[in-house]
Amino acid sequence: MEWLELGVLAAAVASVVTAHVALLWGFWFGASRQPLLMSLLIPPLAPYFGWRAERRVAALVWVTGLLVYLLLGVLRGHYFR
Repeated sequence: MEWLELGVLAAAVASVVTAHVALLWGFWFGASRQPLLMSLLIPPLAPYFGWRAERRVAALVWVTGLLVYLLLGVLRGHYFR
């Protein structure tokens, strides 16, 4: 069971990192560099700017990966002891 949880955690982190890089890549070629800089300085803003820039799939993957990571951490008791 621990291997399954570790695999889910690894997949969740990998999806967040991959979606973040995809959003940054899209912002690099966008009309404005402001979302790129803000997303580099404050990473949780990346899905917000991605949603506004019509990059909804990457924004949803980012949020879903973070929620899975947090939910598994709460269920395992790593947070809120």
